[in-house]
Amino acid sequence: MPTVIRMPAPCRRAIALAALLALAGCIEGAASTRAPAKAGAVACSPREWTTLVGTPAAAARLPQGLNHRILKSGAMVLDDYQDDRLNIVTDARGTVISVSCG
Repeated sequence: MPTVIRMPAPCRRAIALAALLALAGCIEGAASTRAPAKAGAVACSPREWTTLVGTPAAAARLPQGLNHRILKSGAMVLDDYQDDRLNIVTDARGTVISVSCG
């Protein structure tokens, strides 16, 4: 006859909770980190801003209402994608090295 090993109740609960949390990521229609575009926001067009590459970010002349953020290369950022936001990525000296939407 096989030996039955009984786990303590807290361990069984922890395993069940871990399984439920793992399955929760598979649900269709789960909450998204994509934020809706703001009313009256200027559309993001990275091709329009490629002229910034190689210039100091502090000298950038951006239109009022342009949703943007300036990020240092390699820095941690929030994963809150916004279609209308311009990302300006700089090196350690503050020089723009790339532009993108998000």
